[in-house]
Amino acid sequence: MAEQGTTVKGALSRAWNGQERLWKVFWIYGVVVGLVIGFLAGILVLTLFGAEYVPGRIINFVILPYKIWIWVALWRCAFNTNWKILGYVVRVMIALDVIGMTLSVITGSSGIQPRVTG
Repeated sequence: MAEQGTTVKGALSRAWNGQERLWKVFWIYGVVVGLVIGFLAGILVLTLFGAEYVPGRIINFVILPYKIWIWVALWRCAFNTNWKILGYVVRVMIALDVIGMTLSVITGSSGIQPRVTG
């Protein structure tokens, strides 16, 4: 039987429970996995709705489960680093990201729009 943390499920569980190193949660799960999920979500939404205009709120709703997971994991792992100041920096970044995403969903901004040329 694999120890917790040696499987993907175990690694994700460790991050969710605040037991993972900050660099790993930030760079691997936050940046690398986030880019892949964002890219795939963009393709999915563009495929379903066409390329003329996609409201940002649709993409945000598609990635919302991932965003909630990464926010919680980063928040809980924020001080699992040798440089404790990074914990505060990460928590400020999370707060700003939550505010930005909330405003984007409410206002419908950040949509993919065609360029108008005159």
